[in-house]
Amino acid sequence: YDLIDQAPICCGFFHTGVEVMGVEWSFAGGAGVYDCEPRSAPDGKFREAIVLGTVASSAVARSALDRVRPEFHSDAYSLIFRNCNDFSSAYVRAMLGRDIPGWINRLAKMGRVWPIHRFLPAHMKAGASGQPGDAPLLASRQQRSAPVLFQGPGNSLSGASSDDGSSRGVGSFVWRSTGGFLARIRGFFSRGAAQGAAADGESL
Repeated sequence: YDLIDQAPICCGFFHTGVEVMGVEWSFAGGAGVYDCEPRSAPDGKFREAIVLGTVASSAVARSALDRVRPEFHSDAYSLIFRNCNDFSSAYVRAMLGRDIPGWINRLAKMGRVWPIHRFLPAHMKAGASGQPGDAPLLASRQQRSAPVLFQGPGNSLSGASSDDGSSRGVGSFVWRSTGGFLARIRGFFSRGAAQGAAADGESL
């Protein structure tokens, strides 16, 4: 299954399940190992079926599933370290003695390589050591209140006095700053005019 619209070359975002005797088995956070109708997994667009072999009987398939299920309990899911493709790999190896194609889970395996995994956000490392791993792809951020830049008494742009810490305090800061700046400009030109007048007087 494609998890996003993609045209993969050597890797991509994939979901997989193992179809055995008319039932598709897969793995997800919160659900653990689950079954569904073949080629109908939620949150994915079916891409292709890859034939990996044949199983002798339902008993063999059930025995292999029972062996790998404890490793894939509902809290063990990790997008990087233990995902649905890892389950498919483990189940197929336990049942057929071979693995799924390497390109299917290559993107997650790249995230496990040092030093890449050192820079992963904490919620994407979930499940690597057995801790709950059903966190979303992006960690939620708590919205912070905007800091108060200026506060205290002052004059607003209209000249009125303000004693609260509201937006009029910002106006006070702008008024004082621009007032001082303009005063310096006027002084500069006044000094320049005076020096020019003195020079004219000397020339006469």
